[in-house]
Amino acid sequence: MRHQRHRFSVSRHKTALRHAVMLAFQAWTWKMVRGMRQLIKIRQAMKKKYLIAAALLAVCGCQKSNESPVVTGKADKIQAYVEDNVDTKTIATPSADRKSLDFVWAKGDKIGVVTASTDVNDWGYYDKNTKKYVPFEYTLDGEGGSKEGNFSTENGTPNVDGAQYLAIYPSETISTITRDNWINIWYEIPVNQKYVENGFDTKYAVMCAISDSKENMVFKHYSSVLKLKVKAAAGYEGTKVTGIKVTAETSKESICGSSYFQKKANGTSLRHMNVSGNSNKVINYSVPSVQLSSENETEFNIVFNPVSSGDIDSKNSVKFTIDINTDRGAIEPKTKTLSVHRGVVYNMPVIEIGLEAQDLYFFNDDKIAAPNLSSFVDGTQGFKSLTIKPSGNVKKVTLAETDLAAISDYITKYGSETGVKLDLSQAYYISNVWPLTFRNNTKLQSIALPLNITEGSAGIDIKKDAAPFKGCTMLSEIILDEAMLKLPDHFLTGVPSIKTINLTKNVNNVVWLQGEDATANLENITVDSKNTTFYEIDGVLYRIDNGVKGLEYVPAANTAALPNGVYTLPDDVINIHQAAFHRNKNISKIVVHKNFKAFRGGYVFSTKNELKVLDFSALKSVPTFTSTASLKLAKTNVGEIWCASDEMVKAFSEDPRWKTEATDNGWKFIVKPAATKSQAPAISNLNSSKPDFSWE
Repeated sequence: MRHQRHRFSVSRHKTALRHAVMLAFQAWTWKMVRGMRQLIKIRQAMKKKYLIAAALLAVCGCQKSNESPVVTGKADKIQAYVEDNVDTKTIATPSADRKSLDFVWAKGDKIGVVTASTDVNDWGYYDKNTKKYVPFEYTLDGEGGSKEGNFSTENGTPNVDGAQYLAIYPSETISTITRDNWINIWYEIPVNQKYVENGFDTKYAVMCAISDSKENMVFKHYSSVLKLKVKAAAGYEGTKVTGIKVTAETSKESICGSSYFQKKANGTSLRHMNVSGNSNKVINYSVPSVQLSSENETEFNIVFNPVSSGDIDSKNSVKFTIDINTDRGAIEPKTKTLSVHRGVVYNMPVIEIGLEAQDLYFFNDDKIAAPNLSSFVDGTQGFKSLTIKPSGNVKKVTLAETDLAAISDYITKYGSETGVKLDLSQAYYISNVWPLTFRNNTKLQSIALPLNITEGSAGIDIKKDAAPFKGCTMLSEIILDEAMLKLPDHFLTGVPSIKTINLTKNVNNVVWLQGEDATANLENITVDSKNTTFYEIDGVLYRIDNGVKGLEYVPAANTAALPNGVYTLPDDVINIHQAAFHRNKNISKIVVHKNFKAFRGGYVFSTKNELKVLDFSALKSVPTFTSTASLKLAKTNVGEIWCASDEMVKAFSEDPRWKTEATDNGWKFIVKPAATKSQAPAISNLNSSKPDFSWE
């Protein structure tokens, strides 16, 4: 029993132990359940957050794929400095010595910044309207006035480990951002710029900074400035500058237009690249009629790009040509060659407007309007050019002969001793026939005739009726309008200095171009390519009549270098026209070809006494005359007309016109003399070389 009780006792203890274990397990189980529930809640929260984040990433991913703007929503600041070692500055005010411009940050200044990383979304905002990336834009805090400035933005550039920041001033000059192997930030120095009093438009003054930190960005100038200093000459106060053009002659790509900075995303080097082209070598600078003084200089500051592609610190040799227009006309262009580099104001030599400017006087109908010619005094002496054109409400300038007389008198009294260029090409004359008004004007160097002149003064008597420029000993240029139809008799007679005359497209008649010895300097006649009547070869004038070519005129000076004075008619020229060789002293012999037919006009051979031989030996028939006028062979007892045979000698001698020409002037018809031949040496007397049968 005792044994059994013992067994019972053990069993009871075992039961109690089992119960206790079960209770402990139950408690642990509930604890684990509560833990698991908490864990599930945490996991559910995390899952929810993950799903939200994933959704946001998906949205961002969609935005990125659709190139939507990257907006950080992060206020950001940049500390910017302007380098000290330059003369060009943002606020353009003259320094005390007027030799440089001061540059400090100004209120409202903006800079464009990109993070030079490999991620396109670090570059800037994507503008849906322009479909271009634009930089993150920072604006100056405060009023400015210092070379140090703090710039801030509500949407700053991302901070990327190891990446640099690239900034451009001003941000508005940036046109776009592109990427190949480099980040390319494009900007523009305009071809067309505008005048700014005592300075320049600061948006053209491009600066660039590259830095590892936003706390110390130093901006360097990459533009330079041509500072033109212009004043009026004494007696020319009030002259107004109306426009300036700067042309660069250089081997570098450009001085304006599009350029861009290049930087590798993870590199440290910065390059500058230009877009080449001739159009990028001319800057047009518009000026709103700035009035000049003879006491003080007026400054015109023109911004240009001095940097060639590649090296940002390069120096380049550039020849600048400066053209200035005034209300008195254009001055003679000024040139200056400079070694240019970035961030420099180039003080150009002073330009004085006055004697070299065109003086413009305006006319209303037949009366001279202000300024009146009579208002000028001796202080205006020495002007080199004069242009007559409409002004203000005057739409058409019509000149009477009294007006021309006043102009001619003014040129004589006040014109430069080196000559005056007169431009009447924007005016009309009361008649379409040019008068004799400018005869004997010894200061007239060049004249552009009025719009409506179709003819010149005509007449056989050059003392009374013709030769409108007779006695204009300095005249070297006559410019015809397209209205001109006829160069009349003796149009160039008595003009010793003229060397070239250009026939416009409508000229269809040319007679007696030169009628006196004083015109012997004429060298060339040029013809507009659209002229259907005349053409020229090597300065000699030819005519086409119904498809037949004829010789119109051989300028005297053109034949100065003829070998032995022999002129040979071109093979395709069939006729010779009136006065073709008139007043030519350089020709002693004229040779025609077998197809030559006729002389169309008289006075063909009025060449003074130098002409001695007419070689007609190629002809098989006697050439005809189409005019009753004489050919005007020089009176001489040594003149010869060479024929091919006795039969042709007889034919010429029996032709009434040729018989009269020869008899009246002392010429004779003969068979062409045999050519004089020199005795050829015997073969045996020659030094023969060894035959070489090799060929190149």
